[in-house]
Amino acid sequence: MAKSAKKSGGTTVMHVTVDRIEDKRTAVVTVLGGGQMFLPVKLFSPGLREGQIFDVTWAPNREAEQTLRSEIMKLQGALLKRSRKR
Repeated sequence: MAKSAKKSGGTTVMHVTVDRIEDKRTAVVTVLGGGQMFLPVKLFSPGLREGQIFDVTWAPNREAEQTLRSEIMKLQGALLKRSRKR
């Protein structure tokens, strides 16, 4: 059986299998080596079926992370400014 995950240069690849599809809307995906994910079927290509195996790649997205951090800091600043006016 394949290893559950391998890491390389900040990227992790996990092997998962579609355990079942619930109500034609939710795919219950089992991570080989432990764990489950519940994902909308619409995220997959048409023809998704139980028993399919996928390689899932997780890679950091530093640009999106920085953008989100900046947005959070702006919101925090606005809240702090608003609370000081009271």
